[in-house]
Amino acid sequence: MSSTANAFFEGLSRFDVKRNGHHPGWLKGLRRSAFQWVAEQGFPTTKDDAWKYTRVAPILEIPFEPAEPAISRRLSVGGIEELAGDLGGARLVVVNGYFAPDLSSLKRLPAGVKVMSLAAALARDEALLEPFLSRPFREQPHAFTALSAALAEDGALVQIPANTTIEEPIHVVFVSDTGASPLVSHPRSLVLAGPGILGDVYLTNAVTHVVLEEGAVVEHYKLQNETETAFHIALLNVRQGRGSRFSSHSLALGASTARHEVRVRLEAEGAEVTLNGLYMPKNEQHLDNPTTIADDEVLITAMEHHSNIVPWQMLCEEKGARLRVAPITDAGELVLSELEKLIGPKTKLVAVTHVSNVLGTVNPIRQIVEMAHARGARVLCDGAQAAPHLTVDEQALGCDFYALSGHKMYGPTGIGVLYGRSELLDEMPPYQGGGDMILSVSFEKTVYNKPPAKFEAGTPNMAGAVGLGAAVDFLGSLEQDAFSAHEQDVLGYAIRALSDVQGLQLIGTARGKASVISFVLDDVHPHDIGTILDREGIAVRTGHHCAQPLMSRLGVVATARASLACYSTRQDIDALVSGLGKVREVFR
Repeated sequence: MSSTANAFFEGLSRFDVKRNGHHPGWLKGLRRSAFQWVAEQGFPTTKDDAWKYTRVAPILEIPFEPAEPAISRRLSVGGIEELAGDLGGARLVVVNGYFAPDLSSLKRLPAGVKVMSLAAALARDEALLEPFLSRPFREQPHAFTALSAALAEDGALVQIPANTTIEEPIHVVFVSDTGASPLVSHPRSLVLAGPGILGDVYLTNAVTHVVLEEGAVVEHYKLQNETETAFHIALLNVRQGRGSRFSSHSLALGASTARHEVRVRLEAEGAEVTLNGLYMPKNEQHLDNPTTIADDEVLITAMEHHSNIVPWQMLCEEKGARLRVAPITDAGELVLSELEKLIGPKTKLVAVTHVSNVLGTVNPIRQIVEMAHARGARVLCDGAQAAPHLTVDEQALGCDFYALSGHKMYGPTGIGVLYGRSELLDEMPPYQGGGDMILSVSFEKTVYNKPPAKFEAGTPNMAGAVGLGAAVDFLGSLEQDAFSAHEQDVLGYAIRALSDVQGLQLIGTARGKASVISFVLDDVHPHDIGTILDREGIAVRTGHHCAQPLMSRLGVVATARASLACYSTRQDIDALVSGLGKVREVFR
């Protein structure tokens, strides 16, 4: 950070040390994380795309003092009504970031509706607030949401129970009342809507978080009016459930600099949002209104490995997108008709395994690619389990990306391959910086190398690459038709033999299947099966195989898995069946 930004940050840090003693442990941890984030990442500049129209440098040059809770002698109920209007209904007033009970009127509330100060709600029920107070900072952090998470002391909570109709509006009024020194406040607003409801120099850093559950309807109105020398940084963060409707109407009358950021996340089908705004700056006043409505979707299937689930969950959380899951049959086959229905105009990526590591199911990738491309979606194929069993031609499959792992191909661990279409790799930014991924570097600008070097920063895993190359050469040396026929012969023999084992149930009986066999045996835990087979010199894998959602879909906790390869024989299957006989003897 610059010296100016450092001075601004250190001044606020002193406030954190002063106030942090009375907070619960999770909130102390959140505050520490938020302060650490600002210390490491600094404040945004106009070089940041999301802030290119907002200069925060003038804010950082002012030695703001954190606002303190105090009774204002300059404000009265009549003054509040003159400022905000007397529109009827309940009114909660927050002065300099703190609830002002003497200026508020909370008597005209419907039954069950709670409107209170955030500090009081935190003292009464911290478990209710914990999931929400960190979300704006955790999901899309910048310096001001981080400072809000670190320094907010109070604000407003509006909690509306299910199936409640609000006849009169609920007003939350934020007022800045400054003294001799420039003040900064960090008021927070949290609106929880249950299912089915119908002059002076100062800085206001306001965060409002609205959660609409299924069928909820919320109308939000905001009037912002500051002096021509004041600063206003605000975030409205909205999360909407199925069938909910949110409307926001904003009137901004200016400030020296005012930023009104709106983030809406449509988390389920049927959610609707309407955003209306009127902005009337005067003279050299500056207004910025960045708006994001996130309804992109990533589609995966119910048979994915965790490595094709967790990264998309992380990305969806970061970008506000939604993760959708295509179903499978009890036999372990994709329901293609349902998958096709799930690919819509919001689908940005379809991520699907070529061969299931648990079931052995071989998915029709070419058909899935055609479905996705017809609707403008990209396709990433997880080929880790396919590479050692199938002949893989990415161009024939038509997928946009194809990933595979070295150790599944008899190669070393810690190395793999990501294939991508050249035009897409050209468009993508590098995800790491370092040597070899650059063409030229100066203090003013860096020019990146062309793919694949653009994505290979630093000293590569040279030994791993040599080992992977040897593994690829080995697989390529096999006569593919004979190799495939051999694996299918041993697989068919294994299925017939295991089907005759009393109490054994095969898990995954798709018609198109690679040589992977999962099974359970009576009530014997797969770990016990694996232990006894190990003593007999038979190697199987046991557990959830990094596919817990699939285990849940199939109604099992874990399975034992026999993975066949080019060197497997019918004699190996006979030994497996004999070993399972020993398992049955132990648990008879």
